[in-house]
Amino acid sequence: MKLEELQNKHEGRLCFVVGAGPSLHFQDLQPLKKHVVIAVNSGILKVPDCDYFVSDDEGAATWNYYKETARKSKCIKLLYETKLKKHTAHFDPEQVILFQHKTWYDLKAKKYHEGGVDMTKDAISPIVGARTSLATALHFAYIMGCDPIVLLGADCCHRDGKRYFWQYPG
Repeated sequence: MKLEELQNKHEGRLCFVVGAGPSLHFQDLQPLKKHVVIAVNSGILKVPDCDYFVSDDEGAATWNYYKETARKSKCIKLLYETKLKKHTAHFDPEQVILFQHKTWYDLKAKKYHEGGVDMTKDAISPIVGARTSLATALHFAYIMGCDPIVLLGADCCHRDGKRYFWQYPG
C-alpha cells in the first residue's frame, strides 16, 4: 500500500486516535471497533485490532508491543522512515507504509523552518512531526478525511505516579 492510497480513504468517518495515557486503563474500547482506530506506539496494547498503528519513535522498536503486538496485528503500520526503516523486517511488507515528516525546528540546520509546518490533506507532502507520535497520527487521520477525530489516552500528565495505562495492575 502507498501513502497516497490513504488520502480521503475514510472521509466523514469518526476516528479515534489512541495514545497510551493512564486514563485508558479505565476505558472500555470495545465500542470503537465500528470506527476508524489509529493506535499510537504502546496504545496498540489496548487496541491490537486497530486499523492503523503509528510510530515515529526509534525507541519503540525495542519494545514488545512493536516486536510482537504490532507484528501480529493486521493493521497498516505507518512508520517514520528515517528512524524505523531498519526495524521493519518482522512486519508483512504489504502492511507497512514508510513516511517522512517535517518538524517546526530543523535539528541538522539548527534553525526554524521558514513558513512553519502545514498540516495538509496532501498525502505526499511531509507529515507533521512533533514531540510525540500522536501529532503524526492526527495528521494521518486528517489526510484520511476522518471527521470528527477524537483523542483517547492523550493525558499529558501522570496519574497516581503512572505515565501509561499498562503500568496499572490488570
